[in-house]
Amino acid sequence: MALSTSGTVYCWGSGESGQSEPDQTTPIVVETLMIQTKMIRSISAGARHAMAISDTGEVFSWGCGTEGQLGHLLGNEEDKNPLPTRVEIDIPIKKVFCGRENTFLVREHAPYIDVMPSTIVQDMKQLMKGVTPRNVTLVYGPIEIDVHKSVLVARSRTISKLETIPSRINLETFLRESVSLNQVQATLRAVVEIMYTNQTLYQNTVSQWLDVLQINTNTYTSDLKRIINDYESHDVRIEMNSELILYAHRDILSCRCELFRAMLSSQLKEKDGIVELGQDDFSTISDYEKMIQFIYTDDIDLVVDDRASVFSILKLADQFGLERLKQLCEKFIAQNVS
Repeated sequence: MALSTSGTVYCWGSGESGQSEPDQTTPIVVETLMIQTKMIRSISAGARHAMAISDTGEVFSWGCGTEGQLGHLLGNEEDKNPLPTRVEIDIPIKKVFCGRENTFLVREHAPYIDVMPSTIVQDMKQLMKGVTPRNVTLVYGPIEIDVHKSVLVARSRTISKLETIPSRINLETFLRESVSLNQVQATLRAVVEIMYTNQTLYQNTVSQWLDVLQINTNTYTSDLKRIINDYESHDVRIEMNSELILYAHRDILSCRCELFRAMLSSQLKEKDGIVELGQDDFSTISDYEKMIQFIYTDDIDLVVDDRASVFSILKLADQFGLERLKQLCEKFIAQNVS
């Protein structure tokens, strides 16, 4: 497809789904579209459909609509529409982007999008309470506190340096001097709270333990980001079509995403630590990696020049129920797509 400076739309190429004349090798004007509107200001083509936006914000679509990408139902067996048809939408649109079998519209006057506050601390607090079983026990004398291996490896540089992580860790081996048992239990619980949430009411009593375990309260999200795709500590393989996307951690995925929690609960019973994602022709492995990064850190880096990726991540955020990520994508699109 091509759009001239005067607002005329040209099409050529395969027309098997009605998006152009059959096997058209030279550009031809989409006459039907030009009869309906004076000028087109935005066009986009998917694998088998095409979209256009008029200078008054009207939306027109034609081609294949089997996945609903045209925005209207045709009622015939093949769901093809060779004639540009106006899409009934009650707000003016300024831009259109077509995926393979998807369509995204950007409204003329985007509303202010309020991004919800970060929820990672609340989610990790729920994990600390036992969303998934704890699998490592910290031991000091008679005192034992159970934690999740993934959080321990992420937050404690001392533990992450061990060649193997045992199911029971004797903390006395890391101390240069003995510690009174009187306050150890409360202090260790405060240290564990810092590991999970970076917050505690007992800041003055834990500094020695933070030094011993090498836990830095200034590197909370970067610590969690550090273990993404970490082979040594992973307990989940995320795959698509049996191809590895990355290594991850059941505990963090489960506490941060309800869909992953359900998938992990069902799929891991049948497969050895593998979560198989369904076929997705629209999203790349990189898009999935960015979504996983958000799950671990509650933040994401979106790139203006990679619009397809932003729309793909928005689709994934909606699919996986990640409301904050969805809002971040929507705000980015409203501010940067013109």
